[in-house]
Amino acid sequence: MEERIIEIYATGEKMEFIKTRKDTDGQFLEFIQTLPNKRGGFIPEHIHLDIDETFVILEGKATYSINGVEHAAEAGETISIPAKTPHINPYNREENRQLVLRRTLTPELGTEHFYRKQYQLANAHKLNEKSQFGKIQLAVIAKHTASKTYFTNTPKWFQFLNYRVIGTFGELIGYTHKL
Repeated sequence: MEERIIEIYATGEKMEFIKTRKDTDGQFLEFIQTLPNKRGGFIPEHIHLDIDETFVILEGKATYSINGVEHAAEAGETISIPAKTPHINPYNREENRQLVLRRTLTPELGTEHFYRKQYQLANAHKLNEKSQFGKIQLAVIAKHTASKTYFTNTPKWFQFLNYRVIGTFGELIGYTHKL
């Protein structure tokens, strides 16, 4: 049985799975994410072609961006990001205050595995200081993830090709998408 709570020990970032892929037959993923003060969760602007995201701010203040416009949200507010919308996920800029989010992704499309792998590699000290994947490891994981998710600063066709070519190369030299 997979753990319901995963954590990046060095940073204190944590996810508690409420409804997993298995629980919902892949229809959605729901979890509570805790981002420590002035840390965690920052992913460059990206777009999910096939996933709707909802973030409910449970505690703290979130900074995020939709269509290149920065916003802030506080406890009690909900952020909805439909598929095909360029965005930066809510992250924490606050000193001495954690950010707690209840997140729902519909459909799940491999997102749970992505986060579990990220936390696993972070705890093995195989990610950068922001707990982000290197280019080869990201390509290996993206190659095996059903979601069509792309960064907005590079053409989608190039990223798709990169994930296939660099992902295959990464697997040949020992990188894996498996937990």
